[in-house]
Amino acid sequence: MRTQAAFLMLGLLYLAGTLDVVNAEVLYEGPESVKNGSAWTISCKGFNGKGDVSWTKNGQTPEELSQGVARVFTNDTISELSNDVALEHHEGVYKCAKSSNNTFRLIVTTDIIYKIVLYGHEHINKTTKTGLLKPLVIECGNYSGKDVVEWTKEGKKISDTSLGAKYELLKFNGSNLVVLRNDLEVLGNYTCVNKNQSYTLRFRVVPLPVPKFEEEYINVVEGEKLHVVCGGNLYPGIKIEWTFNDITFNATEGRFELTRDLQNGVNGASLTIRNMQMTDTGYVKCKVWYEGNELLNGTVKADLKVKDKLAALWPFLGICAEVVVLCAIILIYEKKRNKAELEESDTDQSPDTKPTPNKDSDVRQRK
Repeated sequence: MRTQAAFLMLGLLYLAGTLDVVNAEVLYEGPESVKNGSAWTISCKGFNGKGDVSWTKNGQTPEELSQGVARVFTNDTISELSNDVALEHHEGVYKCAKSSNNTFRLIVTTDIIYKIVLYGHEHINKTTKTGLLKPLVIECGNYSGKDVVEWTKEGKKISDTSLGAKYELLKFNGSNLVVLRNDLEVLGNYTCVNKNQSYTLRFRVVPLPVPKFEEEYINVVEGEKLHVVCGGNLYPGIKIEWTFNDITFNATEGRFELTRDLQNGVNGASLTIRNMQMTDTGYVKCKVWYEGNELLNGTVKADLKVKDKLAALWPFLGICAEVVVLCAIILIYEKKRNKAELEESDTDQSPDTKPTPNKDSDVRQRK
């Protein structure tokens, strides 16, 4: 008995040690935020061997790994994911081990200043019918009258001669650049360089964000996945916040998976929810804004209905039931008709009761 108890104790100790290995906590190290264009590295420890390492971002393999841009170094104790240049779409939730649910959130900051040009007839100057009611002014920092300032758009210098060449889109006001219209040509990346004070400011002129869904009413079958893209006139760098039946989130968590909209290059604009349930019926909402312009936000909402996965089967079963009832009626009718015909046939085949001539009487009459 003592020997058995000792073996049992050793077995329990071994099992406990094994569970500690399986449930080992994965710890991450890395910057909480990294500036756009800088190098970054995320490291993790505590995984269960090299075979347990599988780096993902927002639940999927990072595009940089498949393209060979990002690098992964792994040994028996540590795994590192690194990239030489941080871009806006690198922001997300990273995970290095398949056996652990622990994740690391990377935030990419930028020195771009977003300026919103207002769209819509309500913002147009009624007197000119062309210019903005409130033109957008882009200020080039602390400027003195003697400073030399140079403006560029998409890397090309903006000169006095180029201003006003097309419907007076832009004009100078000292060191400031004034956007006069909400024409598509004014959108883009601007840079101002103060050569006297040796500083550079970067701006991105974007339209007033107006998100949209492809459908106002969304239907999904129970057990299947919901996929929604927050589209519209959105540009890279926009911030997105999702709401699903009063649950608000802006990163991949639990059932909610956020990925990049490859068509518009917007990070977190694609939402996927797997294994939809009947209780998920409600709504889904997308709210968007640009950094520094939280008041000029936009929201789109769609009603969501989760259908019973057997809903498509009920009409078919109803048709089958109708066919069965119809066949039963026909069968009963045919059975009764055959029975009636059989009885009538039996009656027709009974002996003939018509009197027959008497041969004896005929003989006597001839005599």
